[in-house]
Amino acid sequence: MLTPAQLSALDLSSHTAIIANAGSGKTRVLVERYLKILENNPELHPRNVVAITFTDSSARDLKKKINQALNDRLKNCESKKKHERLLEIKRQIGNAYISTIHSFCILLLRTYPVEANVDASFTILASPEDQLLREECVRSEFYDILKNGYEDRNSSEASLIPVFRLLGRRRITSLVHSFLNARFKINDLSSHLYSNSDKHILKLWNENIYEIINFQIFDKVDIPFFDRLLSAKVSKSAGRQRASDALIAYGAATSTGEQ
Repeated sequence: MLTPAQLSALDLSSHTAIIANAGSGKTRVLVERYLKILENNPELHPRNVVAITFTDSSARDLKKKINQALNDRLKNCESKKKHERLLEIKRQIGNAYISTIHSFCILLLRTYPVEANVDASFTILASPEDQLLREECVRSEFYDILKNGYEDRNSSEASLIPVFRLLGRRRITSLVHSFLNARFKINDLSSHLYSNSDKHILKLWNENIYEIINFQIFDKVDIPFFDRLLSAKVSKSAGRQRASDALIAYGAATSTGEQ
């Protein structure tokens, strides 16, 4: 028996996000919603509906529960028309897209390799293979840059030779790998930040630095503590006076910013 909250999640007239603790019945609701979509739309094949899970074991569990729910429906169904529809779904459910997002994307790429501009015989890299391939690609590219740069002093590669001399191969390799790991952020920076003028970039930089200093650094500094420390009976010195002046300046800047 479904709860009122679970029943509301079966409303197909709107998009639904379910947030609940483990063991609260999310999978059951997903099973019910999945089958309701197919039952209410006889023109749909299970391959027209995608059910995505996080892990392969969850996908297997979801398939199993959908089949169990279909069998229960078939046993208790009294309508001939509905019974035929359930049998049709049961025959077709073996071809349903019930998988992890990775498996579903792999299927799409293998189905449409030309449109995706990929080799249809591609394989999925495991973590060690991925790291080795990156190392090989970076090493090969570095060799080509240095080779072309020394052969043609007017080439674009030649302008990178001073960078190699300044930083060294090991440090540049580390930077390149960092860029590869953050490639989506770098692409975003390239399209939304570096495409702007230097003046606009400087303005954004100053705004963000001000926010970091004021809200991520000074907010965590115990100003009253340092104020009490400076007010203690210690010998006056140039260092103490500079610290006191800095606190006064900070207080004035903060009050100005708040106004």
